[in-house]
Amino acid sequence: MENITRRSALLALSGAAVGVGLPQAAADGVSGKLRAAIAQDRAARDVSEELWCELRRLQTAHPMPTPKVQHSYHRSVDANGQEIQQPIYAYSTKDLEATILRDWELSLLLCGRGDARRAKINEEYQARLAAKLADFQRQEAEIAAAEDACGITAIHEQAQAASARVEATFAAVLLVPIETMSDVRAIAAYLVDLEKQGAEGIDTETLVQFIEALAGEA
Repeated sequence: MENITRRSALLALSGAAVGVGLPQAAADGVSGKLRAAIAQDRAARDVSEELWCELRRLQTAHPMPTPKVQHSYHRSVDANGQEIQQPIYAYSTKDLEATILRDWELSLLLCGRGDARRAKINEEYQARLAAKLADFQRQEAEIAAAEDACGITAIHEQAQAASARVEATFAAVLLVPIETMSDVRAIAAYLVDLEKQGAEGIDTETLVQFIEALAGEA
């Protein structure tokens, strides 16, 4: 077994990262566990990419509206002194609740201390919030039903599961014990290849973390 020092490991991985001195790693000298782990990761990535591509195709073929609820107006005046009212929409239940609650609190602040008036404001805003939330949830349900019908939901679930599988297979690659410089070159070349492709779960930080971890064990 080759003696892998901290410096030699760093040089090998750094060399791969800049494309210097490390040709495409051959299978000779690479451990069977590493070859198998890389093969499993490649296969998982192929499946994941195919599913995400199919999801994008379906989303393009069946565009869905964005749920939105009008909660107020933006008022301004044009050059002729005419009032302009532009509707303001909320695109999530969180934004909708925050906006209505803000208006609600302001109305209570301005109404003074009259209990009857405050009770009426509370009743009005409770009804308003409930109606707006019901409208938003109705739109979400209609979109979800449409996505179910055209296959978007099923493919999305499969794609997410495939991505989770990629996370597992990639973690397995990084956990394979590095035994020889051939292993170092093989895994370095694989990581750099994935980074160049913009593969999911791979970025410069991933490469740096792996180099540091390997160097720490060497």
